[in-house]
Amino acid sequence: MAELVGVDESAIVSAATRLLSDQRAYRRMARAANPYGDGKAAPRIRKAILNYFGLGPRPRDFAAR
Repeated sequence: MAELVGVDESAIVSAATRLLSDQRAYRRMARAANPYGDGKAAPRIRKAILNYFGLGPRPRDFAAR
């Protein structure tokens, strides 16, 4: 589970404090899947571009988990 708290400083502090002080909330957040991907898009795109121009091997197919 991801939580969007906005840009209000007090909301950010409150959400962070809750995760640091509430073990149940922390465990729930720690096990959550990231809805925005795994952070590895740029290297995958680079490999695909290199392959497209004949400068690298075909990258492995990517399947989100």
